[in-house]
Amino acid sequence: MEHVAPQKADLANAGRRRKVLAIVMGLGLLVNVGLFGWIGAADLSGAMSFTGRVTGVALVVVALVMFIAALAAYNYQGTRRLEYSGALAMFGYALVFIANALMLILQYQGRDITLSLGAWFALLVWSGWALWKLYRQGAWHGLLHPRRFAAGVTATAVLAAGNFAYTQMYLPHMSPTKINFSTRLDKPVAHPNGDSVYLPLTISIRNDGTSEIYAVGVVYWIWGAIQEYTPQARTVMHWAKDLRRLGDQHLYRFADLRKLELLATGINHVPPGSPLSPGAVTAIEKIVMLPKDRQYDIVEAKAQLIVARKDRLGVDAPSKPSYVTSSADSGRERPPSWVLKGWQKNTQFIKYNMRIKQPSKLLELTRAEKRITVWVLIGSIKADPASPYVVFNWMIVTNGEESHKPTDKDKSLEVAQYGLTDIGATSSATSLVTETTQHD
Repeated sequence: MEHVAPQKADLANAGRRRKVLAIVMGLGLLVNVGLFGWIGAADLSGAMSFTGRVTGVALVVVALVMFIAALAAYNYQGTRRLEYSGALAMFGYALVFIANALMLILQYQGRDITLSLGAWFALLVWSGWALWKLYRQGAWHGLLHPRRFAAGVTATAVLAAGNFAYTQMYLPHMSPTKINFSTRLDKPVAHPNGDSVYLPLTISIRNDGTSEIYAVGVVYWIWGAIQEYTPQARTVMHWAKDLRRLGDQHLYRFADLRKLELLATGINHVPPGSPLSPGAVTAIEKIVMLPKDRQYDIVEAKAQLIVARKDRLGVDAPSKPSYVTSSADSGRERPPSWVLKGWQKNTQFIKYNMRIKQPSKLLELTRAEKRITVWVLIGSIKADPASPYVVFNWMIVTNGEESHKPTDKDKSLEVAQYGLTDIGATSSATSLVTETTQHD
């Protein structure tokens, strides 16, 4: 009789421990049910791409399976009325472990640290502990074919990882961005007063790919070159001098490039953030007035276009430039030192900020908040202080990291993640000397 009371007390304590364990393990599963169900429902209705919505469906299904496993886990730690409740619980915890492991992989792929990182890690550790606990309790006992069950769990893990890699890593990159971007200078037309000419410029953007794109920024330049014929062939030493003096990549054997001038430039005639559907065409047409007596031997148009894929990001288009000021003004925001390197002190600049919206809730939780920043510098460089220049700089920055100069690796990562593409175009050259002479 003396041993009966301690035995009853031990049984009561064991029952309480099992109940607490059931609550802890069940609540953990319910947290995962809520988390992955919320992400899945958000992507099912709001993801920007088809693959994002497919992933949303998969996450909703995963959340439902986790919910069933939570009920099985509570039954297994309690009455055990269901014969295979332990095995169902183990399957649910294995699913939780796999799901959070994949979230950590996705987080690592983006190279970002967010608040969600701690949650994925904590839930991964917790699910590993829960699996170990069920294993120690022999939760798989009673199964007719435990090895088949283990093989089924392993196959599920492989299929889940494969589907995740296919939808989140392969599909977004299998269809390349294809943009037909061109510039064209038409024949100059003499002004009626005879002292100037009109030079028509056409810039064309056509989306030849299968994904919708955003125009992040467009800029064009029209350059004029004055040459002098040299009957004696110029040498490599002459070319080296040209490179140091003008930085020009066009080197001539029988012509001396006397001067290279920026004749006109234009910035963002396609508003930043403008979408362009597959097959759509946008054209920019400008008329540039030039002096007839300058007699430019070569006139050439160049343009630069920056685009991003809509299935990989969304952007908030700026209503107007954030700043238009001078780099010499210490009271206003200045570009980072690496952007201003080599420019004169009185350089003017324009800054555009576009906040990046991730294409899915899944990526929103695994990516830090970022924005596209575009700096347009207008001024003179120290190597050629007498001539005006305009340069277009862009970068993707996280808050507080704007002073960091993007490396080639950073740029490659931005292209891979967001489909950001920097495209250049050059027109066929024309000559004001020959064209205006013919019109005369």
